[in-house]
Amino acid sequence: LYALQSILPFEIHSGLLDVSDVHLFKISSRNASVKYIANCLNSYIYCVEEPYIKQDIENYMLWSRLAWHSEYYDCFSYERIKALKEMIYQGKTVNCISSYIQVTLDLRNQFLFTGTPVPDVFSLEQDIDLLFRKIPRQVKGYLIGVSSCSNLLKYIDIDRVDFLLQTLCSTGRKIYFSVPPLTETKRSELSFLWNSLCKWICSGKLDCVIVNDWDTEKYFRKHCRFPVALGEKITNKKVNNIENDYMTGNESDFGMKLLDTTFREKCIQNSIRFILCSMPKDGLCISESEPIQIQISVGLNEEYDGACRQFHKGTCDGSCIADMHTILKSDSGSKVVLCANSIYKVNQISKGVLKTVLENRASIVIPSIWKELL
Repeated sequence: LYALQSILPFEIHSGLLDVSDVHLFKISSRNASVKYIANCLNSYIYCVEEPYIKQDIENYMLWSRLAWHSEYYDCFSYERIKALKEMIYQGKTVNCISSYIQVTLDLRNQFLFTGTPVPDVFSLEQDIDLLFRKIPRQVKGYLIGVSSCSNLLKYIDIDRVDFLLQTLCSTGRKIYFSVPPLTETKRSELSFLWNSLCKWICSGKLDCVIVNDWDTEKYFRKHCRFPVALGEKITNKKVNNIENDYMTGNESDFGMKLLDTTFREKCIQNSIRFILCSMPKDGLCISESEPIQIQISVGLNEEYDGACRQFHKGTCDGSCIADMHTILKSDSGSKVVLCANSIYKVNQISKGVLKTVLENRASIVIPSIWKELL
């Protein structure tokens, strides 16, 4: 990534970068010291590189001032960077990338009910190639269950879910089951489902249960002894997406304000497996040293959760199951998705989001209907 996002002096002096029509060079020197500017100019004018690196590895900053590279300076290889740059200019494919973007496919609100089909997991995983193209990626898991409407839980067909789990387990991926916020009454009514979850977790078919309220987290942890993760209904209120906008990530405390200390300590104390949150439109700064494992949902952000189509009847007949995702398009071209009782805004993958993804500090969760959202 540094090879792509930097310009070393040798690129200009050796002719790799054609500057014959360039009459003015602008150096990024905002907030820089006089020493930095002097070293930067000297480096570019006289093609001095390696002596600066041997003097101080922080001098990699002379040729790219992007803060997220600084954490990796101590493992950079100057010769390797030069070789990569030459390969890039020659149009060669770089096949040496050892890390992959970790992807979880979101199948929530689907495939759980009587009469619903079993997903073609091979096609789902192959289609991800269309989204990432040449970016290395790896499907690491599947997210099933229900996202926001607790009324749907009573319509779950246990035999259907058991067959779904067998199908997904054949891929070797981790599988997570999500439940929406639940009242005490709802929790007591759904013992049939909790018994099945317990069986699936003990058999190794399920990795953990994702909860969306703290009372249910406590109930599952203490009474059911389920391994638990936290869902968007809890975490979206806690993730600081203002001070952690990726495009303002050049400060020394880069990514450290993502979660407040109290929330982070509670997650560690309660052995929370990971937190699932929604990706803001400009991405997130996530510190490399963040102790909490993070999964970020990309593409759909819940705007409203009171849009049940049976609300006027005062009861739920489960009719939305037959047509779970309704995509609506406004006159301006923007899209929203109506799913069960929630309205989701469709967010395009911006540069900030892509940078968050490429940093590979969080797994990303992609809705299975992503192609319909384009």
